[in-house]
Amino acid sequence: MNMLKNVPFLRSIARLMLLIVASLSVAVDACMRTIPTEDIIIARTSSCTVGTKQYGTFSPAPGSRVPSGSTVDLTCAPYAHTSSTAVLTANCFNGVLSPTSPCIPCPDDTWVFDATTNRCFQAFAGQPQTIPCDIALPCVGLGPTYGVPSNIAYTLNLPALLDAGAIAIQANVDPLLVYYVGIGDAATNLDYRLADGTAVPPTSIGPLFIPGQPSPLMSAAAEFMTVRLMGGVVGFDDEFCFTGTPAIGSICQLQL
Repeated sequence: MNMLKNVPFLRSIARLMLLIVASLSVAVDACMRTIPTEDIIIARTSSCTVGTKQYGTFSPAPGSRVPSGSTVDLTCAPYAHTSSTAVLTANCFNGVLSPTSPCIPCPDDTWVFDATTNRCFQAFAGQPQTIPCDIALPCVGLGPTYGVPSNIAYTLNLPALLDAGAIAIQANVDPLLVYYVGIGDAATNLDYRLADGTAVPPTSIGPLFIPGQPSPLMSAAAEFMTVRLMGGVVGFDDEFCFTGTPAIGSICQLQL
C-alpha cells in the first residue's frame, strides 16, 4: 500500500529529472553552436599555405598558413635579382595566394647564367700573380658577398664562358682584355680539362679558339686557358702564367 501511495511522487521526481536533462542538453547544444564545425572548415580552407620560390624565400616562412586577407612578402637571394616591374607581395584570398614575380638567377644582367651547371659567370680585373699562379684570386671574395660558393669559372657549356668574356671585353673590365677561365692544358698534348678534372672534348673546344690557336708549347707553364679578342673573334687561347703587373683578369663563377 505504501508503495502505491508513493507512485505519484516518484512520477513527479522522474518528470523533474527529465526536464533537467533536457535543459542541460539544450544548453550544451547552444554552446557548441557558437563555433559551428562548418565555420571551422571554411576558415581552414580560406587560409593560404605559403609555398617556396626558387632563388628566394617568403615571409612568413614556407609551410606557414596565413588567413584570407593577409599578405606574404618575397625576398630574392643576394645572388638573384628581380625585373624592374617585379611583384614581391602576394595576397591571400579565399585560400589562394596571388602570384609573385620570379627571382632571376645571378646578381644582375651583367652575369651569364649557365643552366647546365646552375652557375653564374662574370669577369673581374686581374690581381698580380706569383708562382705558383692562383687564377682564382679575383673570385675569392665573391662567396661571402653573395652567400654561395665561388671559384674560377668552368663548365662544359663553353659558349657561356665566351659570352662572359665578350661582356667583359666590351666593358673594358681589365685593360689587357684577357681573362683566365678554369680550363687547364697539359701543354704538350692538348689535354684540356676543367678545374674539377673533367675532360674537355677536343672537338668541342677546337672550333672555339681564336685564329692561329691552339699552338702547343713545350712548357708546363702554358697550362692556363684564357678568353680573349683577336681578329674580331672572341675565343680561347693557351697562355702562360703572367706574373707581376699588369695582371690578367679572371672569369669567376657563383655556384647557385
